[in-house]
Amino acid sequence: MKHLIILLAMGICSCNWAKEKTKETANKTGEVVATAGSEFANGVAKGVEKHFPIKLFYRNNLSEKD
Repeated sequence: MKHLIILLAMGICSCNWAKEKTKETANKTGEVVATAGSEFANGVAKGVEKHFPIKLFYRNNLSEKD
């Protein structure tokens, strides 16, 4: 009976350990994906700015009523 209790306790502890390790791995993976996505988005933004320059023109009298 004593061995059964020890095995049961070890099983519960190992399940909790596996659960925590899975959670840590998922969090780290999420961080890596978010970082890579952010770097990709920055690269796209820089590429768009470089290849498609945006020029804005405005009129001084736009606020005046005709």
